[in-house]
Amino acid sequence: MQNQAEIAETAGQRIERTARELGLIVESVFVPFSRSRNAAEKSPSLNWRVILKIQSTGQGTARKVLETDYSVGCGHCPAYRGSVKAFGSQNSIMRDGAIRAECETGRAVWVFDSASHSSGYTVRTLEGHKPLMPETADVIASLVMDSDVIDCATFEEWAGNLGYDTDSRSAEKTYRACLEIALALRNGVGEAGLAKLREACQDY
Repeated sequence: MQNQAEIAETAGQRIERTARELGLIVESVFVPFSRSRNAAEKSPSLNWRVILKIQSTGQGTARKVLETDYSVGCGHCPAYRGSVKAFGSQNSIMRDGAIRAECETGRAVWVFDSASHSSGYTVRTLEGHKPLMPETADVIASLVMDSDVIDCATFEEWAGNLGYDTDSRSAEKTYRACLEIALALRNGVGEAGLAKLREACQDY
């Protein structure tokens, strides 16, 4: 029978607990949108370079398991979720400017009216606030989802499962990137560890 603490545990907490039990550590370095892999996209996004490490029992230094790009949409920006009073309507130029500034600086911003500025407002970084960082559970869940590729015997099977065009070079590039992540993750935590992570990420 589950105890009260287990019943109250959220999906994100379950993933983070499992990661801790396996000795996994997620380190993230912010990448400005203009220098990210998504720079050509019309809509801005938050981007990081994430490093997954494992701290084995009895070892002083954590060992790197893998390193990869990680990004989330601008809907994760504080300015996107901010009030109308602070940032204007959802589609306002002021809110869009704030979102783009957060995607470029990796920090929450505030908007001030400024008659002297051509846009009519000034965007400033909020002092004292922590940098915008991805949630550990989100990163782990994304890596585990990518690891599903090893369940497919061929690129064609993987592409078919996800609705990709098997003649697409872009799809094949994504497949190879996922396969690299999957093999590194399995090599780092082992078959049993990967199974635990997959179980923890169910329904997340």
